[in-house]
Amino acid sequence: MLQIKLTVKRIELHILEIPLQTPFTNSLKTVRNKEVLLMTISDGEEIGWSECAAEPDPFYYWETIKSVMD
Repeated sequence: MLQIKLTVKRIELHILEIPLQTPFTNSLKTVRNKEVLLMTISDGEEIGWSECAAEPDPFYYWETIKSVMD
């Protein structure tokens, strides 16, 4: 197993709104953009990226982008 020692110097959260090529429509609404939460972790030299699977609204699961950030 590879073990890496890392001293975290900076964590940033980024909320992006990405337009969909084709709107997604269901019986409740039409979605034209996908909102995603990305996180960067840096040790001052290297940067790692991570994506959160939570949605903006608690439609499929109770956790949301806002609750993850709190």
